[in-house]
Amino acid sequence: MTRRTRVLRWTLGVLAMAAASVVAIVLVAPRITASQPGCAADYPSYPTTAELEASADLILRGTVTSVVEDPDDPLSTAIATIEVTATAKGTAPAGSTVEISYTSCATGDWTEPEAGGEYVVLLDDSADREEDWLPTPVNLDQGFYGVTDGHAVAGPGNPVALDPATLQRLGLS
Repeated sequence: MTRRTRVLRWTLGVLAMAAASVVAIVLVAPRITASQPGCAADYPSYPTTAELEASADLILRGTVTSVVEDPDDPLSTAIATIEVTATAKGTAPAGSTVEISYTSCATGDWTEPEAGGEYVVLLDDSADREEDWLPTPVNLDQGFYGVTDGHAVAGPGNPVALDPATLQRLGLS
């Protein structure tokens, strides 16, 4: 076989692969749909009260005064401002305000904070370790307990009750 024949066969092989790639793209591309906006967050889950409360740097009771979501944020982050009523762990004096950050596009059984609502919030205060980070819930299912008639109420995705001593420090039962 001559050099010219080998080069011709190699060139034809490369052209055949390129043509097959173009055909595959033309056939497959119309079937690909644009990805839907959304997000996912992977938080740890705590099976016991002791583990849950130990994971929090800050446990407070307060009223959410505002929730602001950034529609352009690909992580769908919300910033909630909470007026502190009481603190069971960490430093957040009654009457002060605390801003927290969380992923607001999560789905599932969690208690999403709303302006005007009262909550017990368990927070991981990453600001202790990294600058410019707001505290975040220990996880979405277990980071927020609604307050109703003087009781901390876990969301449907949270089977863990808070410790009675913690509730007492927060003025709840």
